[in-house]
Amino acid sequence: MAKKRIQNIVAESRFALPVTAVYALLMSMACGLAERNLWIQFAVLAVSSYLMVELNNSNAIIRVYSRMVSCSYIVLFLMSGLLVSPVSSVLTQLCFIVFYMFFFHAYQNKSSMGLVFYAFLMIGLASTMSVHVFFLVPLMWILLFTNVLAGNIRTFFASVIGLVFPYWFLASYHIYTGNPEALAAHFRKLAEFGKLFDHTVLTDGRIMVLAMLALFMVVGIVHFHRNSYKDKIRTRMIYEIFSITGIYVIALLALQPNLYSELTGIMVVNTAPLIAHYIVFTNTRLTNVSFFVIVLSILLMTIYGIWMPS
Repeated sequence: MAKKRIQNIVAESRFALPVTAVYALLMSMACGLAERNLWIQFAVLAVSSYLMVELNNSNAIIRVYSRMVSCSYIVLFLMSGLLVSPVSSVLTQLCFIVFYMFFFHAYQNKSSMGLVFYAFLMIGLASTMSVHVFFLVPLMWILLFTNVLAGNIRTFFASVIGLVFPYWFLASYHIYTGNPEALAAHFRKLAEFGKLFDHTVLTDGRIMVLAMLALFMVVGIVHFHRNSYKDKIRTRMIYEIFSITGIYVIALLALQPNLYSELTGIMVVNTAPLIAHYIVFTNTRLTNVSFFVIVLSILLMTIYGIWMPS
């Protein structure tokens, strides 16, 4: 039997999530939870954390008892400065979590038009707040066919209807208020590109956040693909979705760093399960040291973000 190291004890502890929740409350208070009126963002963090628990439980993302997916999500959320980001940014990543919940349940079910509709409805809702989420739609269509294995003409059209459904109401509202041009202006943002690779639009703090998220994602991807044979095929498909989507978001942020506020939350959602899998299922002396390095670096980056806000 493999020796359990501190990282494994922490990862499988029933106290991990409650302790992380207390940490989240303390860091939120340090960010100015009351003074800066961050209650909505904090509420979204709480709801999203619960949904990450459900995402893990319903899909067996971690094959042993562990709350590390939610714990990883919480600390990465705080590290990334999402608590002080616009409400639209945190609601966008909340929609993406719910999207995954419906999306994964459609696995190998080519009659799952309802699930696919609700999944893409979440992306449609997210796009009403952050229109550049539409850049992810072609990738999600591909993954519907290649990884979820639920793609056919019926589920494809269900996804299209789900995407446009929120805009039926939004268009009606703008027409009713005599401002139909607002909807056109919303979609024109898709054609407005900043300078490619213009990282001068990001603060040093944001660049460090993206670098750390990218590093954690790469570590998680490499680890999972070296050990994927230990998981069920369905779980492998899910982790491939996290990996591919995460890499795609990194590429988008590298090309258009001005989309930081809109896409970083989605990057956090995809990174959390990958780094959680690494923490739970590695147990060498080196990985134990890396666990402490990860925890310390996240803590320092979070404190840096509080004292040097982006």
